[in-house]
Amino acid sequence: MNNAVAFTKYDKKIGIYQTQVYLRQSQVAECKICVNKNTNTWSITSWYTRPENQKHGYGVFAMRATLKTMLRDQGYPQNIEYVWNGANQYVMDWLTRHFSPVSKLPVAVQKYQEIDDWDAHIYILNREAIIKYFDVTPDP
Repeated sequence: MNNAVAFTKYDKKIGIYQTQVYLRQSQVAECKICVNKNTNTWSITSWYTRPENQKHGYGVFAMRATLKTMLRDQGYPQNIEYVWNGANQYVMDWLTRHFSPVSKLPVAVQKYQEIDDWDAHIYILNREAIIKYFDVTPDP
């Protein structure tokens, strides 16, 4: 991860933090997390690393930079959610290994719905496990 640089910005209008990681002037990873101040919930809506740059820590670098900035600005959230689009099963497998995701819509309800409910794509993650895994504490 030599020479990688992360830039994090907050768009107050839409309540989203976005971190982009660059390596030699090319973007290699990105993380976007929305803030719901009413429920004190953070929703990870986008987090990816370009395929040719995967397995080098750039995605973790992007998430860590985003979380550190958010903790400094917002304090600890009540909940952290991940919005999964259903593609790339390896993403859900990885989340399951590390953060014990729980669907906002119970499986029993999902089985009997005829339409795709958006809540079935939102998973509540273990907040403490995320803080520990990414080794983040707010900067003073």
